[in-house]
Amino acid sequence: MKKDSALTDALDAITEVRAAAARESFAVFRRTVRPGMLWWPFVGQITRELQKFYKAFVYGLRPKLVISTPPQHGKSWAVEDFIAWVAGKHPQWKTIYASFSDELGTLRNQNLQRLFTSERYARVFPNLVIGGPGTGYQCNTSLIEYVGGPALSATPPSTGRSPAWSSTWASSMIS
Repeated sequence: MKKDSALTDALDAITEVRAAAARESFAVFRRTVRPGMLWWPFVGQITRELQKFYKAFVYGLRPKLVISTPPQHGKSWAVEDFIAWVAGKHPQWKTIYASFSDELGTLRNQNLQRLFTSERYARVFPNLVIGGPGTGYQCNTSLIEYVGGPALSATPPSTGRSPAWSSTWASSMIS
């Protein structure tokens, strides 16, 4: 019994080390939340470019990034993962995910809800909680509010307030 407990403690420590690495590295985050994802050169490249974009944004450089590839290359997954990673790191930031159709925006919103509530995501970002019944915060097909923070909108809000990440950023991310 003592041996089993030691093994469990060791596995928990490894998990925490990986979670800490995933909070800092977008590539480690993606491999952690999507362990079965095929990691081919394009996935590595888009992941590195999004990490560079994040660093430039944090440094206040107002970067721009356009991702343009044929269908089924992983653009949407990359952007979903990126939004989830940034939300976990900075839940106080507002985010807009813009898409060319309501249907795709709704699909991405639902995918993000599933990711935010997954066990793997919770191990990396245990403090990010999304709205839902009993929280006093909204979570529906067009809006995800972070409990204690701002919202992720699938369509631009009509409040007139400028989000931390502009709709220009969001639309250029998925073009």
